[in-house]
Amino acid sequence: MKLHRRFIKWGLATIVLLSEFITVPSISQDLPSFDSVFEEAINVSDDAIITIGYIEKGQTDFQVYTKEGVDESKPIHDYEVGSITKTFTGTLVSRAVEDGLLNIDESIGFYLNLPEDADYPTIRQLLTHTSGYPTFIENEVIIDNLTQGANPYQGVGREIMMNEIAENSHKEGKQPYQYSNFNAGVLGLVLESIYGESYAVLLENYIKEDLQLGTTHLFEEETPLGNNWLWSKETDAYVPAGALISNIEDMLSYLKLQLSEANTEIRTSHDVLSEVNATSSDNGELGIRIDAVAYQWMLNQKEDIIWHDGGTGGYTSYIGFNKAEEVGVVVLSNVAMDQGIPANLLGSLLLMEKLEKS
Repeated sequence: MKLHRRFIKWGLATIVLLSEFITVPSISQDLPSFDSVFEEAINVSDDAIITIGYIEKGQTDFQVYTKEGVDESKPIHDYEVGSITKTFTGTLVSRAVEDGLLNIDESIGFYLNLPEDADYPTIRQLLTHTSGYPTFIENEVIIDNLTQGANPYQGVGREIMMNEIAENSHKEGKQPYQYSNFNAGVLGLVLESIYGESYAVLLENYIKEDLQLGTTHLFEEETPLGNNWLWSKETDAYVPAGALISNIEDMLSYLKLQLSEANTEIRTSHDVLSEVNATSSDNGELGIRIDAVAYQWMLNQKEDIIWHDGGTGGYTSYIGFNKAEEVGVVVLSNVAMDQGIPANLLGSLLLMEKLEKS
């Protein structure tokens, strides 16, 4: 089945998304199979390297695919995971709640040094994309990066973001769902404020010490697969939205932690924080549903799937799982959204097929 991709809202806002690709095949007949979609995905580029892993009833495995087929040597490639980073940010927020340092229904004005004569969203609204903030707030740095084909968010520092929070009016109360990288950046500022450490230090210590993920890290230098978005992990305010690099071994370990709800903050991070009903008809057909949002995790309540996807200028990614059936999938791809089939479509189709068999 040849897929005809329909790009919705294509333009500046979509180009700078780190996740939430509203990019799906136009479905006129039956739901496509994972195999048929994957065949097109892997053949889109001579340089395509797609790693697919899964956990099924305690069994873990992965395969690495190129245009030539399965790479039996199973090389471990580093990939940008884009907005899957947000699930780590959300878990850090969950930990702050468990530590008694944060109330998700408190205004961000309580934690950040902002003008007092204005309304600000709550932590819950930032976590669930109901703050009213857009994907990003346009500024000269972002526009300049876009004209150069660079990472749009590189160079947007804390001072710029704090000024943008102060200067942009906020409507009181829960707003309609609108996916926002800006939200994640603000959450990073809040975490820095309450812990007195940079987000980079907080996250990488948590990854190494608590999650025991040996190689997952914030961007520092070009990876072997190349085509990376450059970041300054210590100064860029959008880092909490999408600057992580990982590989299949670590992402499957991360998936295992989610399925087992290995600690309190991970278990809490799956809790429904807001019903949003943000599923388009095409995405819903493919299992890419957003019925509710947890601590940055997207919730498909119809199939009981918790998931998130990611994407940068050169990569797409997906992680999704069903705790009751003990099934989860990870897809890591060096094929960008505008080049071929994104990882969220591959991952969702594969996960739903596995759930049908379980």
